[in-house]
Amino acid sequence: MTTEAAPAQDSPPSEAPSTEASTTTSTSSAKNVLGPDGYLGVELGESQPTAKLDAVFASTPAVTTSCTSWDTIAAAPISSVLMSAKLGIAGISPRSASSMQTPEGMTAGWTATQVHAAYPTFRLGDTHEEDGGPEIAVPQNAKAVYKVRFDSSDKVVGFSLLLRNQDCFG
Repeated sequence: MTTEAAPAQDSPPSEAPSTEASTTTSTSSAKNVLGPDGYLGVELGESQPTAKLDAVFASTPAVTTSCTSWDTIAAAPISSVLMSAKLGIAGISPRSASSMQTPEGMTAGWTATQVHAAYPTFRLGDTHEEDGGPEIAVPQNAKAVYKVRFDSSDKVVGFSLLLRNQDCFG
């Protein structure tokens, strides 16, 4: 299981041309994939008792109120999960958006145009409309959204995978 079977998608969709993205692609830049259901064995909706069995968590505090953040071990590419008392794992955040990508290839540095090409339901004018960034429907998982953060140049600087009905924040 330590052998990589397929190279990561570092290139943006063909509808969003880029002259820089393909010049430095190599197998050493392989990225971890977040979505459509989670990251490896950590899945959206996973219950507290089941999630506690995942070796990725540094701590698993009791969730007695609506939500608690569970931190992961330093070596994990995900930094934390939001654990909902009612829904189980309600959100998964990568440690660094530059080392993570979605199954469609979205990663740090993508432009809003590239995001729109990969996710047609994302409207180009929505980069800063919602608190913390827009929510984008996750293909192949109607119960999930990506919460995407853009910088002032409308480039992706971060993203998280959330249950669409999460009850942890606005």
